[in-house]
Amino acid sequence: VREGREDERIAWSRTLFRFVFGSLNIHGLLHADPHAGNFLFPEGRRVAFLDFGCVQRFDRTTIDALVGVRHQVLAGLRGEKLRPSLTVAYGLPADLDDEEWAFLEEYILLCLDPVLVDGGSVFDGSYMDEMADKLLKGNFLLARKAIFKGVREAKRPGLLYIGRAQLGLAALLADLGARVDYKQ
Repeated sequence: VREGREDERIAWSRTLFRFVFGSLNIHGLLHADPHAGNFLFPEGRRVAFLDFGCVQRFDRTTIDALVGVRHQVLAGLRGEKLRPSLTVAYGLPADLDDEEWAFLEEYILLCLDPVLVDGGSVFDGSYMDEMADKLLKGNFLLARKAIFKGVREAKRPGLLYIGRAQLGLAALLADLGARVDYKQ
């Protein structure tokens, strides 16, 4: 697929993006194992989807809350005005401090960055590096906070799978390297 024509790579990227997030937003199902071995790219700009062994189901309330966060971020909400929506969507503990809130907002904005850009964006190595750095920073932050606050976790079932799907999809789209208007 890396050697595919530009129009093919654009079509494949759109299809993968729509599949992962469309399945979640419309049907409440998240294919949480998007990696190159779970897709085939036959002729004709099509994608064949394989291996549905790691699928997470989300209820309508959760989906609406996640979509609400996306809409609020697109509308420019940031900081304290965004926190109530993040709390509901991700089932966050009540005792997050400013450092945790700042990290969470940075991470959510990074995940949503491709849909914030008018005219299209390209997933690439720098985006993947930034995502990996952010996840590492988050792991250290959680570990450090656990020493003082104890182990706490979000109360949203399946939350881990959203991050897994986001990272896996980003890696696939980076391999394709196509400029796509994900905001659309």
